[in-house]
Amino acid sequence: MRRGIAAVIAFLALAAVSGFLLGQQRAAAQQHVDVEKKARLSEFMDRKLEDAQALLAGLARHDLEATAAAADRLGLVCVDLSWNVLQTDEYLERSTTFRRTIATLASAARDGKLERAQLAWLDLAGQCFSCHEYVRDRK
Repeated sequence: MRRGIAAVIAFLALAAVSGFLLGQQRAAAQQHVDVEKKARLSEFMDRKLEDAQALLAGLARHDLEATAAAADRLGLVCVDLSWNVLQTDEYLERSTTFRRTIATLASAARDGKLERAQLAWLDLAGQCFSCHEYVRDRK
């Protein structure tokens, strides 16, 4: 009888240790996925920032060709899957408004309308700050 109890206790101990180790392995794997996801998002955000800086530089230098090119690149970033960090109606609306403003800015730059492009950039910058705050509040 004692052997039977000892065998059950040994089995339960082995099962507990195995379960613990499996849980640790899963947690480590999830942490690895989270680190990779954060790294990709950080890289994406750096690309957005570079394009936004190039956009501002083009406007400040009155280089409308460079401004239009930077606006085009930023517009392409908007369709990258990494852009969709939230799945809400408001986020979708904000993204749509952002793309429209980018299109307005690029069009103004191509048409040689510096002041109109500058005003679109001001609108765009405000949208960036507002949306980043919105996303931070939801995470």
